[in-house]
Amino acid sequence: MKPLHLSVLTTAAAAVFLMTGCKDDINSNQTSQAQKDEAPAAQQSGAADKQTASNTEATVNDAAITTKVKAAFFLDPTLKSLDITVGTSGGVVTLTGTTDTPLNQAHAAEIAQTVDGVKAVNNQLSVKNQS
Repeated sequence: MKPLHLSVLTTAAAAVFLMTGCKDDINSNQTSQAQKDEAPAAQQSGAADKQTASNTEATVNDAAITTKVKAAFFLDPTLKSLDITVGTSGGVVTLTGTTDTPLNQAHAAEIAQTVDGVKAVNNQLSVKNQS
């Protein structure tokens, strides 16, 4: 009777061992699938992070360009006292406000175009009426 009892016990232990192994395989398959499902989301998140970084860099570059153009205007004796507003988006500088002469209107655009990083100048400056 003891050999039968030992045989049943051994068989039961083997069954428990095998079921535990199967359970681990099922869990690892589920984990593996979950990782595969998360991969596209992580890639999309990474792409969004890169886009955000790119947008931030562009904003910083635009702000730097605006500052450089304003500094160039301030250093120019004919432009520093004029009411010129400078805005930059995507490297394109937009000039608005007024100048005292058509010559200074063109000169402001020329100065802005020489600043490093400026792709184009949108000159919307108007000339004050001269009396």
